[in-house]
Amino acid sequence: MANAKATVDSILAALAAPFHPDAVRWRVPRNTVSEQVRSHKRLGRAFAYLDARAVTDRLNATLAGRWSSHQTPIIENGVVTGFLCALTIQFPDGSSSTRTDVGVIEDGTLPDIALKAGVSDALKRAAVQFGVGRYLYDLDQPQVEVDAAGRIIGPRPALPDWALPEELRGAPEPASGSFRTGSAGPEQRKVRQGSHRATQARSATHQLDGLVPPRHRLVRFIDGESV
Repeated sequence: MANAKATVDSILAALAAPFHPDAVRWRVPRNTVSEQVRSHKRLGRAFAYLDARAVTDRLNATLAGRWSSHQTPIIENGVVTGFLCALTIQFPDGSSSTRTDVGVIEDGTLPDIALKAGVSDALKRAAVQFGVGRYLYDLDQPQVEVDAAGRIIGPRPALPDWALPEELRGAPEPASGSFRTGSAGPEQRKVRQGSHRATQARSATHQLDGLVPPRHRLVRFIDGESV
């Protein structure tokens, strides 16, 4: 029993381990951007995130075919507004565990892209329930300069030591392409409750075929706040 628990704990620790900095991406929500009158610069807050490919790579590398996901569309007034993902992982002792979470579809996105993004978002959020990328919620959101399209100008934020893989900790200061965020470690910060819960899943037993989301207002959540 002790060995089985140790194996489960080691798998969960591997899932929750920090990613290489190159796998961490940054987005600047529009509602954090403001125009600076004197400098004429656009400044906003950068939020760290992972794309679905990085999450899938982590699941494959850690579980080697012992995981699966099932996506169920969430339908409101006849249109798909999001997806409920049930992510199941199987442990070597034969036991399994399932976690669920919801991904939402962004307003104003082309239908095919929106559906793919909703599925990816749901998978990423369900994976967070197993610890994948959870540490990113403990990072600060550094202020960065952005262009008119919201893209970061200049160096991207760099991760603090505690948010790096062990082999990269204690390395010299990053090159000019990045800068330290100065975030406190997770033990020094209160973990934000519910930050990865986009919305409550409602009945979603309808079929997806033939349903295309129109341009209607949908809310995407980053760090527990709609943007």
